[in-house]
Parts: sequence; C-alpha cells; structure tokens
Amino acid sequence: MTPRSDEQNRAIREKRRADIERAATGMLLEKGYAGIRMEEVARAAGVSKGTLYWYFDSKAELFQQALEHMFDEMMAPALAIADAEGDPLEILGHLVEVSVAMANAKDPGRHVVMAAMSDPELFDPVKDFGARMYEDFIGIAEGLFRRAGREDAREMAFLFGAAIDGLALPPMLGVELPPAERLVAAAKRMIRPLTND
Repeated sequence: MTPRSDEQNRAIREKRRADIERAATGMLLEKGYAGIRMEEVARAAGVSKGTLYWYFDSKAELFQQALEHMFDEMMAPALAIADAEGDPLEILGHLVEVSVAMANAKDPGRHVVMAAMSDPELFDPVKDFGARMYEDFIGIAEGLFRRAGREDAREMAFLFGAAIDGLALPPMLGVELPPAERLVAAAKRMIRPLTND
C-alpha cells in the first residue's frame, strides 16, 4: 500500500475539521451552546474525543472557528462579485441578486448565527468577527459607490448594507419575499438614480 501524500493527508484533516465544525454548529440550534458536550460533538462528527481535542483546544475555540468559517462561506459569493471589474452599479445589482438568493435559500446558517448571537457565551466572539466582516462589506460597497461618482459613498454603503441585511429577516421569520427577479429589478432602479444627483 502506497503511503498517502502530504496533500492527501491535508485534505483528510480539512474534511475531518469541517465535519467536526458542521456537527457542532448543527447541534447549536437544537441544544444551545451550554447544552452541548464535546463528547456529543465527537460522536456526531464520527471521531474520538481525543481527535476532536487534537483539532480544537476547547469548546469555545471550536465554536468560534466554526462560526467564523460559516460567516466566510456565507459571504464568499458576495465578496467574489464585489471584486469584479466593470460598471459599479451593475456590480451592486449583482450583490443584490446574490443577497436575494441567499435570503431565499433554506440554508440553516443564518439561524445558527442568530442562535450564536443570542447566546451570552458566544455573543462577544461572534459580534467581533461579524463586525469585521460587515465593515469589509461596507468598505467594498463604499468603493463601488465611489467609483460610481457618489461623494457620500460611505453613507450610501451603509444604507445599501442595511437594505441587504433587511432581505435576510423576512425568510427567517417565515415571511415570503417577493419573487427574486422583481426584488433585483427594484433594487437596480433604486441604485441607478443615486448617482445622478
């Protein structure tokens, strides 16, 4: 039998780590942070407790890293679009498209983040990296509005960010959003005139 390469070992470690993080965040909605034991996470991930502690020093570290990765995955499509070249207003429109798709997705990630934000033991770390990620998003939107000729680009970026965040709330509350194409068209109509003051 041929020994595994370093790349194969790295892929196995990354998958195992992701399995552990997925198991942990999956339990968060069901049990809350305080109700989760590391033994349960290890069992749900299909690893030994010792293996779990090889990857994470503590329950707090496990959940902080798992939630950071979840934020990264949720934001990745928007950040990829924001880096594109071209008409900044079209790029802002694409950000709206991605945000509508994310809001309409049945991904439990948003609920997990909300559960983490409502837990006193997780609130500070989630708030800290969530704030950094939000500031990054605002910076990207500000740059796009600036490229579009807005002198009040920072303020417009915050308004844009608030509108994007507002798309996430109705589905979480069980309220159905209008069809995606109509929301995107409305957003593009709102964005376009903003540069013609």
